[in-house]
Amino acid sequence: MNIKAVNIRLIFLFLTLCILSTGCGLGRHPSDEVLEQQLKSREKEFTRLATMLNEDLNVVRLSDEDVFLNDNSKPAPSQERLAEYRHLFRELKLEKGIHRDNANQVRLIASSKGLLVASSEKSFMYSSENPSPLVDSIDAIVSKAHANQDPVYKRLGGNWYIYYESW
Repeated sequence: MNIKAVNIRLIFLFLTLCILSTGCGLGRHPSDEVLEQQLKSREKEFTRLATMLNEDLNVVRLSDEDVFLNDNSKPAPSQERLAEYRHLFRELKLEKGIHRDNANQVRLIASSKGLLVASSEKSFMYSSENPSPLVDSIDAIVSKAHANQDPVYKRLGGNWYIYYESW
C-alpha cells in the first residue's frame, strides 16, 4: 500500500469520527439541574411560548425549518407569529423547536442526540394532564438507559415537566 492510499484512509477515518462525534448529535443531554434553572430563569418566555401553543392547537410540529398542522382546514400561524415562535426558540435554546403529542401535551425540545436508529430526546414538556410515569431524576434514568427507554417525566412545578425518551 502506498503512502497516498494510507493518507486517504486516515483522512476518511478522521472525517468519519468527526462527523459521528459532532454532526450526529452524540454527547450528553443537559442535566435536570440545568433545565430546571433554565426554566426558572426564563419563566416569562416559557410562559409566553406555552400560551401561544395553547392558542395555536393545530400546530403539531414547529421548528426553524418546517411547520406541520393537524388540521389543514385551519390557517397556519402568520409569518409574524412564526417569527415570534422562532425567536423564542433561540432565546430558550430549544434546538429542535416543539412537538405536540396531543391537545394537552407539547414538548419543547431542549436536546436531541444520536442517529436515526439510536436516538434520544430530553425536553421540557407543558402538560395540562399528569403524565406517567413520574420519576425523581431523569439523569438517573439516562445513565441506566439502553437503546429503548419509554417516555419518563420529572415534575418541575405547575404544568411543567422534563421529558426523556430513547429509541
